[in-house]
Amino acid sequence: MKLFIIIIHIIISIPIFSLQIVVPPGCQSLAVADYDNDNDNDIIIGNKVLWENTNPRLTILENIDGYFSIIDTSFVFCGGNDILAVNINNDNLTDFVALGADFSSGEATRFLRSFLNDGNFGFDYTDVLFETDEVIRNVSGGYINSDSFEDIVVDSNVGDFWCVLYNVSGSYLEPEYHYENLNILDIVCNTLNNDNLFDVVISGWDTKFYFSTGTDFNEFYIDHIHTNSNLSIVDYDLDGDNDVIGYINNMGTTTLIYYYENIGENEFYLSDTLIVNPGFSNISFTDMNNDNYYDLVCFGAPGLYIYYNNGSNDFNEYDSYYIPDLSNYYFPLWCGDLDGNYTPDVAITAGNGPRLITFYNDGLGILLSDPVSSNSDNQSLECNLTISCYPNPVNSEVSFLFELFDSSFVNFSIYNIKGQLISVLLNETKNKGLCSIVWNGENNIGSLVSNGIYIYRVKINDKMFSGKFQLLK
Repeated sequence: MKLFIIIIHIIISIPIFSLQIVVPPGCQSLAVADYDNDNDNDIIIGNKVLWENTNPRLTILENIDGYFSIIDTSFVFCGGNDILAVNINNDNLTDFVALGADFSSGEATRFLRSFLNDGNFGFDYTDVLFETDEVIRNVSGGYINSDSFEDIVVDSNVGDFWCVLYNVSGSYLEPEYHYENLNILDIVCNTLNNDNLFDVVISGWDTKFYFSTGTDFNEFYIDHIHTNSNLSIVDYDLDGDNDVIGYINNMGTTTLIYYYENIGENEFYLSDTLIVNPGFSNISFTDMNNDNYYDLVCFGAPGLYIYYNNGSNDFNEYDSYYIPDLSNYYFPLWCGDLDGNYTPDVAITAGNGPRLITFYNDGLGILLSDPVSSNSDNQSLECNLTISCYPNPVNSEVSFLFELFDSSFVNFSIYNIKGQLISVLLNETKNKGLCSIVWNGENNIGSLVSNGIYIYRVKINDKMFSGKFQLLK
């Protein structure tokens, strides 16, 4: 059954002076992660001015207390389309990969460039070649087979194929090609069932699901009348398994968002269609106001909008933020913690502006122009809560201990650095006294999560406390 929810509004934007940094032109992609291991997220921007530009740049920006400064623009990007933060060799440092092309011979040589991190913003790279001169558009990654190394998937809409590049002990093998007559526009990778393996979703004329068996894939597809140009995987209905969101900017007038509900047994169906007016180029589903519901963050030529989820997947309340002098294409968007207060902030680039623009969440979903200070671990919240997190970093299990001085309703949840809900550990009334909670590194559907920075949020009645810890398996 399809439920059509229509959001139509008069555009009234909140004037805000966001932090803006001038960067090289052609900002086409963002890879946000803690590259220098100092417990805050840095930013790498993929810059590309012309489609066949053989010398575009990677701009590296260091995060210092929520403020960003350019430290290098010398890395050659080689005309690629997308970049992705990933741990290539399991050395507890975040690396990244970039799609690239070399036009020096007069024809395009396509490749995946892997950048290994030395921990001080230094990167050595190696290339894996593709057997095609067709454009490779998008990159995603995850644990597709049963080992502990992150694999990579890419797609080509012109070549009508997608590829898996399996990671063997820190090196990517030659691409494994899968051909589809779908006019592929996006590819994403995440777990869709309870088997600890990452699955693959591609979208074009149809949306197709590839469920990993560890050595091969089982296929499932949904035929529909609209093409999804972008995909996201989140637990949209908060029922413990990941759903799929597809969306497309409909000629700049509306944004069509399709919700594919996970009904188990490796099957999905098109449940809801959300129509947002005006049209946006990029969206993110993130809990912006700490109520455990996924809100909708949209960015494009109209500006930056946050539509708040009321708990029934209705998005009739919104805030909008005016951003002057936007170009009409390339709108990378990233939502996650930038200032250490454990709530999702927003980083965007204004296309050929060229600007990196950052907004900072006050904890209730209102975006501010300056970083917001954070509570530190083991700090008391209005003398009603003291919480400890041990060990940190975490290898397999982490224990949380806190004391309640009154009987209270407690929600204790784990989020990833993007603000996406990973696991609800407690959601009930607890008597006063000591309360101990253990998290074993699994998400709500029982799958082990990957290494990285995670956030715990504790809501006691109407009070909120958050902290950060690192998972290193």
